[in-house]
Amino acid sequence: MLDGVLVDLRPSRPTHAYPAASSLRGSGPVVLAVAFAVLLVLVGAGSSLVTLPDWGWLLVSAAVTTTASSQTSTGSALLTALLAWLMLNGFVANGFGELRWQGREDLLRVLVLAAAAMVPQAGRVVRVAR
Repeated sequence: MLDGVLVDLRPSRPTHAYPAASSLRGSGPVVLAVAFAVLLVLVGAGSSLVTLPDWGWLLVSAAVTTTASSQTSTGSALLTALLAWLMLNGFVANGFGELRWQGREDLLRVLVLAAAAMVPQAGRVVRVAR
């Protein structure tokens, strides 16, 4: 009955160890919206309820940025870092949603958040390159 029919029962292997960044770009707006909501609650409302030093809020924002950027493209990751800086600058550094550039302190915040956004992106590039 089944003469000459070969059936391969081995599990199929994925062609890549990790999906390419382009396959995750469709989730960018959703990830940005969720990251914005989380940052607004944690940093916006949390800074008025919980007393943390500025660097503590920077670490909270960096953690949210890293988590969000691991799920999206490079552009969306950098936008998430920008949103995090706006929340930090408006609610923690200046208070009451007022935005001002404060020189070295804000430069440090921007660099830390951009680095937090790029760590998962760099990890993705290394995994795909292997």
